[in-house]
Amino acid sequence: MLSVFPSLYNYGNLVPDLLRLFLGLYLLKTAWDNYILIRQGVRSQKAIFWSILEVIGAGLLLAGLWIQPTALVFAALTTSMIIFRNKIPAAQKHPIEFQILLVIVYVALAVLGPGLFAIDLPL
Repeated sequence: MLSVFPSLYNYGNLVPDLLRLFLGLYLLKTAWDNYILIRQGVRSQKAIFWSILEVIGAGLLLAGLWIQPTALVFAALTTSMIIFRNKIPAAQKHPIEFQILLVIVYVALAVLGPGLFAIDLPL
């Protein structure tokens, strides 16, 4: 197929790395926001479990370890946040369109594999 920029196909293997970096940094940001809200007393102590889970997931994604299982777990968690949106207060923090986009990115990362600069190998 003809392309306007055929030389960009050489960089196609870098896309999973960019997705990993985006998701890892996003998880670190949300974990930090949860930590601040817990320290201020806005959120209950139960939310610390989710913050720890987000930090572990961010570490795995940024380091490039167990990418596909981590992406599938977080895709399932984000999907459950979409389904039970009215019962989970933290799910109402972001618009539903952004959460659907996150699920799509998690699934794409699970399908594409870890990328070039990951320690993990594709399953």
